[in-house]
Amino acid sequence: MKYKYFIFSYFLLVVLIIVIAGQKKPPNKKQSTKKPNPTRIISKKPTVGLSIKSSRGTTRVTKKPTVRPSIKPSKATTTTKKTIVKYEIKKWQTPISYFISNDFKNKDEAKMKIESVIKEIKENTCIEFNKEDTELTDKRGINFKISNKCENMRIGTNTEEKHQNIYLTNDCVKSMRTIRYLLHNALGQLSPVLQNNRDKYVTINIQNIVITKRSLFNYNYLPIDKYTEPYDFGSIVHFNSTMFSIDGRKKTIEPIGKYKNFYENMMGRIEEPSFYDYKVLNNYYCKNKCQNIKNCNAPCYQHPNHCNECACPKGYKSEEDFIIYVYGNKTICGYEQIYPTKRLQHLVRSNINYCFYHIETFDTLGHVFIRFPDFRGMFLNEKCSWKNSIEVRYKKNLNDQGICLCYHKDIEAPEIVSEGPRMIVIFNFNISQSYAHFEYMKVDSTDFKYESLGKYQKIPRLINEKCNRKFVKDKECI
Repeated sequence: MKYKYFIFSYFLLVVLIIVIAGQKKPPNKKQSTKKPNPTRIISKKPTVGLSIKSSRGTTRVTKKPTVRPSIKPSKATTTTKKTIVKYEIKKWQTPISYFISNDFKNKDEAKMKIESVIKEIKENTCIEFNKEDTELTDKRGINFKISNKCENMRIGTNTEEKHQNIYLTNDCVKSMRTIRYLLHNALGQLSPVLQNNRDKYVTINIQNIVITKRSLFNYNYLPIDKYTEPYDFGSIVHFNSTMFSIDGRKKTIEPIGKYKNFYENMMGRIEEPSFYDYKVLNNYYCKNKCQNIKNCNAPCYQHPNHCNECACPKGYKSEEDFIIYVYGNKTICGYEQIYPTKRLQHLVRSNINYCFYHIETFDTLGHVFIRFPDFRGMFLNEKCSWKNSIEVRYKKNLNDQGICLCYHKDIEAPEIVSEGPRMIVIFNFNISQSYAHFEYMKVDSTDFKYESLGKYQKIPRLINEKCNRKFVKDKECI
């Protein structure tokens, strides 16, 4: 009996050991197969982060600066559109009240320059201003105030009945260009680099922009009226290539495409407002100013202060159904219309202030090549101004804005090829009288380069009446 009890007890013990041994062990943390939460940040290494809001929340996207040194707008705007906030630009009611502070170091000079800019706007638009003797506090208007920064508070007016300020330092109040930029901005004129179509024309290097200013490029700006004019590199409100740069040297805005170094030289440098700057303001404020509508040929428009006249770009005049070219003094300029051949020629004229040249190949497949061999020598004044520049309209549509060539120490001998068979070249040396010198010829491709010419082909022949004809058959001229 004892023997049977012992056998039974031993059997129970074996069964118990087997049951215990067969139980599942808890998983080892180091060998865990649990899948990570896809919304969790896996990388623990320090990286540059870009937050992108989406309908499902906020996702952290990481990137290494060494892998992607730049963010192009065509890519960046695709990923940041979900964070864009609407910014509605409000139109002012005129007249606009304004006050100029007496706290500037040279208050007389400051007032004179601010008043001059206001006068320019009044002469070129229908916008009226009303000067106040005391600072605006409880009414709509603009205060020009001394500060340690140069800044406009808001693009356009605010929605409430209250003032807004334009801040100026004692240094920047000396700059007419700065005052123009800030006042045009306050009137509602948006910088081209903030327009919805900017990605076709410029690259925004967002990583080179100081963090506090990056949001400027993420707004969906709603202008006073739909903007229909071409992208304006020469606009008074265009940013320069290092605007808001993290170190003042790294480029934040770069033109796209051909001749980008010439366009970059225009950005944020030209002293005066462009033709399109005033056209935009007139479109915003002056559409119904004239009772009698005058039809003006594009790109001209009816002048709001002279309703029987058309405001046109430099060198253009609207007459009936045509655009008329305004040439310079032929005695001084030598020629008005120039007809290039496949042989390099050049023109030299001295003591000029204004000369307008229309260059045409009379070959629908041909193009005009132009080169300025001693470019820097023609500028007796280094100021970048519409009154101290060489304007080249080279696009297929000559009504489109071309390139404004200003003095720059790094531009030596610029060369440009027309998109179509025609080109317009305007010498504007109103600030300092100078001379005109350029080389030109007919070419078959827009990719033509001066360096492709042979040694003797680079020796230009001086333009002459005998060869400057529409259709030349003389072997000496061809």
